[in-house]
Amino acid sequence: MMNLFAWKRLVSLYLFLLVAQTLSSSAKADNVFSYLQEKYEEMPEKGRFAAGAVAGFVGSRVAVRSAVTIIKVAGAAYIATEVMNAAGVLDDIDVRLSDEQTELVQGLKRRALTLADEFRTTVRRRLNPDKIKLLMEKDRMATMGVATGAFVGFLL
Repeated sequence: MMNLFAWKRLVSLYLFLLVAQTLSSSAKADNVFSYLQEKYEEMPEKGRFAAGAVAGFVGSRVAVRSAVTIIKVAGAAYIATEVMNAAGVLDDIDVRLSDEQTELVQGLKRRALTLADEFRTTVRRRLNPDKIKLLMEKDRMATMGVATGAFVGFLL
């Protein structure tokens, strides 16, 4: 019989796969990006600067908050594992899965790796450094807006 910890891991993995599957639909993403690019190109220079400033501000705030959250979670996890070790909870961990459960876990693992690879290639295609450099050179107002927004976001 699987313990509660093993069930939580399986449910977490399943939810990750579900979210990743929803986000990795390349055809939908391409339609959204092409629509947004079309609307962006119709904007005047001041609008592009403002859009860049908002994107820079939001991006910097997300980056700072994410970094702080990761540090907090890592610290809390370290302290929790040290307490569990000192209390002897980690001394006799023995999780055994049935053959059926092992097959399910292996299938979920394969699917997670496939989705992670699809996500990686999508991000790599979208955030290609050469493409970003070309866009920065092409649209100076948006580049200045992103830099301004990021600067303000890091200050606040």
